[in-house]
Amino acid sequence: MGCLAAVALAAIVSSTGCVTEAKPVDLRCPTTAQSQTYSTAGSCGPGGLVTVTTDPGYCTVDVENGLVVGLPPSGNFSGTASETKYLISGGNWSLLGESSDPSADPSSTTCTATASSEGGGLLTVNCSVNSCTPSTCDSFTCSQSSCVMHLTPSTASLDAGKPDTSTVDSGEADSGKADSGKADSGKEDSGEHDAHAD
Repeated sequence: MGCLAAVALAAIVSSTGCVTEAKPVDLRCPTTAQSQTYSTAGSCGPGGLVTVTTDPGYCTVDVENGLVVGLPPSGNFSGTASETKYLISGGNWSLLGESSDPSADPSSTTCTATASSEGGGLLTVNCSVNSCTPSTCDSFTCSQSSCVMHLTPSTASLDAGKPDTSTVDSGEADSGKADSGKADSGKEDSGEHDAHAD
């Protein structure tokens, strides 16, 4: 590919916001399956909904709909995530987004999620953005900036057509009574039905 074609391709890639996910390292962590939908607002992109999920046994964190709201779509728990028991809501995870071809577009976004001091599952995601455009055939002009996104837990679903799979406590109190474990005596009773199936 000629120099002009490479510059044109890089300009197209750069102008389409082609910061995609960087494949995180498959590190092992004592995580459980987690999924939390958040409403986002901030300076990284338009507000919207994202769902943050984990892969049991791995350190990976995925952000469904992340690119739409200006966040990279994947990352990892940080080394301090054990302090918050590897919970999504505890923060201590980071996201990394970069071009699928860094030689054509060295742009990147690195974000760190922390639990808000306000509590309630609120997260603050601080991002550093390295935005590059081609300046000559073999070089780029890059500028650095930062942005912040605030994530608020939401019960809304990303896709109204999909059933919401999150579990919500019905509010009923458990009676706390345990089954006595006694077998039916087998004696004829007054006609009420026994509680077991024959």
